[in-house]
Amino acid sequence: MPLLQPSPQSALAPRFPAKGSVTPPRQKQQLTKTLDGLQIKESCMNGHAEELAAAYLERASVISNFTACPSKQWLVKMHEVLPGAQHFVDIGCSEGYFSALIFGLWAPTLGLNPRALRQQAPAMPCGACNECKEKVSPVQASGRQAGMQVVCVEPDPLSYAHIIGLRQHFNNSSSQGTHWRLMQASVGSKSSSSGPFCDVGESGSNCSTAVPGSGRNSEDVDVVAATTVDELLAMHKLNRVDLLKIDAGGEEVAALSGAIASIAGDRVGVLAFACGGQGAWKHGQLGEVVARLDELGYTCYLAGQETQHGSLARLTGCWRPSYETQHRSTVVCVPRGHLLYPHTERMSLRYGQHEQVYFKQLQAAPAQQSEAAAAAEGKELGSQQKLSAGQPVHQPVTAGAGGQPVDPGSDADVQPTAAQQSETQEPALAARKELPVTTKLSAWLKEPERLVFQEPQSGCRLYPDGSVERPEGWAGNKGMPFLFDTAPMPSRETACKHCPAVEKPPLCCGVCSFETRRCSELYPGENKTEETAQLLMDSGYDLHALTPCELFQRIRGRTLWFAGDSQTWHFFYSAECFLRNFAPSLHRTPPVPWALNQQLITVTWPVKVPPICLELALDTRVCAVRVDSVPVFTSKVMPLLHHNTPGFNSGIMIYNAGLHYGTPGADGKPANSSQLYRDLEGLVVFKQRYGREMPKLVWMDTPVQHFSAHDGSYNGGEKPFACKPLAAWEAGDAVVTGGGRRNIPVAPLVPRFADAHLRTWNASVPLWDTHKPGECTHWCSPSAYHLWLFLLNDLMRENGLGTAAAVLEEAEAAGGTKHP
Repeated sequence: MPLLQPSPQSALAPRFPAKGSVTPPRQKQQLTKTLDGLQIKESCMNGHAEELAAAYLERASVISNFTACPSKQWLVKMHEVLPGAQHFVDIGCSEGYFSALIFGLWAPTLGLNPRALRQQAPAMPCGACNECKEKVSPVQASGRQAGMQVVCVEPDPLSYAHIIGLRQHFNNSSSQGTHWRLMQASVGSKSSSSGPFCDVGESGSNCSTAVPGSGRNSEDVDVVAATTVDELLAMHKLNRVDLLKIDAGGEEVAALSGAIASIAGDRVGVLAFACGGQGAWKHGQLGEVVARLDELGYTCYLAGQETQHGSLARLTGCWRPSYETQHRSTVVCVPRGHLLYPHTERMSLRYGQHEQVYFKQLQAAPAQQSEAAAAAEGKELGSQQKLSAGQPVHQPVTAGAGGQPVDPGSDADVQPTAAQQSETQEPALAARKELPVTTKLSAWLKEPERLVFQEPQSGCRLYPDGSVERPEGWAGNKGMPFLFDTAPMPSRETACKHCPAVEKPPLCCGVCSFETRRCSELYPGENKTEETAQLLMDSGYDLHALTPCELFQRIRGRTLWFAGDSQTWHFFYSAECFLRNFAPSLHRTPPVPWALNQQLITVTWPVKVPPICLELALDTRVCAVRVDSVPVFTSKVMPLLHHNTPGFNSGIMIYNAGLHYGTPGADGKPANSSQLYRDLEGLVVFKQRYGREMPKLVWMDTPVQHFSAHDGSYNGGEKPFACKPLAAWEAGDAVVTGGGRRNIPVAPLVPRFADAHLRTWNASVPLWDTHKPGECTHWCSPSAYHLWLFLLNDLMRENGLGTAAAVLEEAEAAGGTKHP
């Protein structure tokens, strides 16, 4: 099944996302310790960066084809450390020599290698760099890998037909279980059935995305379908590829843009792509691409020919503008948690010239034995094995219960058992008491692994191991819980002081202003917020128990999405306000680059509502997307976010759409024939197809209303309305106590499309007198929306959503014994 993909008519072909444009920048990693014990400093000192760039480019100027025909020693070394690699994608395979080299290394018994390919077709060009003569050493060659697969993608009709014929020769009995898959297509930022156009002539064919002139004969032009890397991997059922090579004739930036979900989702191992000289590279985009891949955990190198000091120029952390070469070149990028990483570093000019400055050989990590065993079995270490060695893992999602990066598909988010906790409790507590505490977010972000962050207004603490401590005396506190306390909230002037005069809310500012719907402003002198908080606490809600530290830890390293109607939008306001002191700035940002964000404006009346985010610490953020219709949500919003948001499926999304549909059954027809029910049936199908690519979905009740009708529903009339308690609730009406006429009919569908169900209806029924004056749908803040936040935290804990948050009891935090 193809991955989520925006429809051609709504998709904008984006550039490969620039640094910081899709997810907040991660804290710069200073050191990496690899499994073989090499400690690597990740950034060059300025003088050395300039020196290394000059040395590399000097070689390129005096050695013919220095960058155009680089060494493939990195590929040979990859085979040595990862002999069991099985899945490769060769985009722009041309004569097929690169694919043949892969087979020659990983499956030599097939007899398929560059020289054999040329011998079979001696009239075939040898390649611009004499690729047909590349050797595969028998010493380095392992046995045939059962299940090995190389996907070769080529748009040129003549080259494609040529490779088809060659494959037939090598597809014999010895190739059983090993596949050379061929596909005629171009690879870019989006799918299409109308491009590129390949002009076929006597001397061959030339493909271009330019539409042929009107005077051309149609028989002279072949139209080739276009796809994306994300779609390509899904099409060939490749959950992960060991190597992705892209040579797209100058369209590599577009191809990388169409691979962003796979790259960010840890589905691509080593990445190699051509650059320089044509297409988008003429406009100096290499720096942007390297910076974006740095954010996603990759270190990139410009590849050259072998020299006494190495063949690779490190770009990541050592970038200089002079690397924006117009010469044909190859960039090799390796995840910093990959087995190949220490070896590419040893091939770099930086290692050859400044080994003592940037590298230190330490004792190999204990997992070195696991590495050797894995290599012998032909397998790369899994994410959890890497973690046990203290090795960084390429993942957009971070922070398990121990504060370490975790694989979103693993069990690392699961709370430890009581027995496991007791085994580590005493040393953990002893260490915790000695840790320095800071209330400054900027200081904590520099050393989150060493400092305790005390949220400056609520007083909660977040420890490096991910555990959370509530403020002292929280259990006996009779005052206003922080969740509802308006006194420390920033004023509108404070939240908007950074905004240009011409930039208006909501994008620029508004944190804690609630669109000027604070209860104290709408009901001056009536203490609505205080009365609501007291009512809830008297009803049994322990509002003092929820701290910003706990909710932040649950979403740490993820995006908490609020998608749906205006009620969900105001729910977002409560979340960003509650978490405000984890935000480096109160400046809201769009969730995707500006041009794409404009496509996500699905509601234009009475005003355009662009999606907004508040970026928090440690690659965390809360975002809101206004969308009232389920089909628009599935056909437009989800595909566009998926395609342009790294780690999209690691997030958590609260979703609701009920108020913009007619009440099921109100027209006298069965409730399961209503538009809302039918559209949610479509969401069930959508979830079945794309569930693995989606965030965890939390369906929120269609909120209760308090109009004068028996069950609180709107029954006609115009503003202003006088809100009233629900008479049906007081009478014990089964429909109202069960969730109302919108929620009950769709309840059987909810478990089929949602990972959890946030039940806000019953909890909000008593809050009839805190609606916005003159209407009985939206509430003032803080009131109902902040209660929903309390319920959401409970729901996430009970359903295991997000990152585990171990909340310390007061005695435990002080070094005493924890009582379950």
